[in-house]
Parts: sequence; C-alpha cells; structure tokens
Amino acid sequence: MQAGKHQYQNTEAQEKSSEAWDTNLTSSDNLTISSPDNVYITSNETINNLTVSSGSFLTIEKGSSLIISGNLSSSGTTTPI
Repeated sequence: MQAGKHQYQNTEAQEKSSEAWDTNLTSSDNLTISSPDNVYITSNETINNLTVSSGSFLTIEKGSSLIISGNLSSSGTTTPI
C-alpha cells in the first residue's frame, strides 16, 4: 500500500477478516474499495477520500460510523445497518 492511499484487497469470502485490510486508517488516508469486495465498518473511523467502485459493497454496522472529510465517489452499494 502507498502512504495516504489504502486499497481493500480481498477476493475471497473473508470480508470481516482483519488480515484482509489495513486497520490503521487515519483522517488523511484515502480508501478505495474495488469490485467484487465487501467492506464492513465495525467501529468509528475517519478518512479523507472514499471511492466505492461499481460491484463493491460498503456496510456500516449499527453503532459504528464513517466520517469522510474529503470526497465520496460511489458507484457501488453503501448500506448503513
């Protein structure tokens, strides 16, 4: 991963595995979720820019939050539960 840019990379059914993604996100980081991946936010997170690509899914679980201080680009599915 490049500093300041984070890509969730998981093509297996391990969406909730901490091994599948960098959990050290900071408010200056950019996050890109690529197809066919599913990302679950299970805590309170703050990031700079977020891109949810077509065919990918972002789920923010109850009691959790995702604050995006920069830009949001979403052609995928974003679901708060």
